[in-house]
Amino acid sequence: MKITHLGAKNCVTGSCHLLQANPEPSNSINILVDCGKSYGHDPELAFDQFPVQPDKIDYLFLTHAHIDHIGRVPDIIRARSFVPMLPKHC
Repeated sequence: MKITHLGAKNCVTGSCHLLQANPEPSNSINILVDCGKSYGHDPELAFDQFPVQPDKIDYLFLTHAHIDHIGRVPDIIRARSFVPMLPKHC
């Protein structure tokens, strides 16, 4: 298992984290945890700088429905065509 912080590592907004089960490229399972919008001076990593391109994301897990956790979900869906979403139930 490998975890890569793509947003909100050292700031508050833009939560986005990549979990890779079997991080070998041939059989990796890529789970994106949140895909939030950054605000203010918080950095936002472009999708082309992700270690895995959006079309290789297998699942999207959403922790909750704040814009800094889901704000870039439409962009991922457009780039990926379809991503199974796993919303957290409260």
